[in-house]
Amino acid sequence: MEREDIKGKGQYQKIGGGSLRLRGRIIKPNQKFWEFPEYIPTAFKDCIKEIDMTNVIKEKVDETIISAKKEYHKNHRGGGWYDIFDENDKKINDGALKKAEAIEMIEHL
Repeated sequence: MEREDIKGKGQYQKIGGGSLRLRGRIIKPNQKFWEFPEYIPTAFKDCIKEIDMTNVIKEKVDETIISAKKEYHKNHRGGGWYDIFDENDKKINDGALKKAEAIEMIEHL
C-alpha cells in the first residue's frame, strides 16, 4: 500500500448507509478518507462529516474588486429598427426596437 500525500486535503467520514463513489474509489459507511474539499460534490455533503481540516490550504482572496461594467452598442437593422449587442456581439433584445427605445435600453443596462 502506498502512502498518500495529504497536503491540502481534509479528512472526512462517510455517515449513513450505502456506499459512495468518489474519484474512482468506493467509500463505505463509517469509512474515513482524505480528499481535497473542491472534489467533494455538494450533493454528497450531507452524508459526509468533516473530521480534520488542518491540512487544507486556504487561498488568499484578492481584496480588489474589478468593475464588471459591460459595454453595449446598437446596430441599425433597417427601416428605423435597431438591435442591441454586448461586447461579444451577442444580441441582447428579443425583437427589434425603435432608435429611442434602443438608446433608453442601453442606458438602463
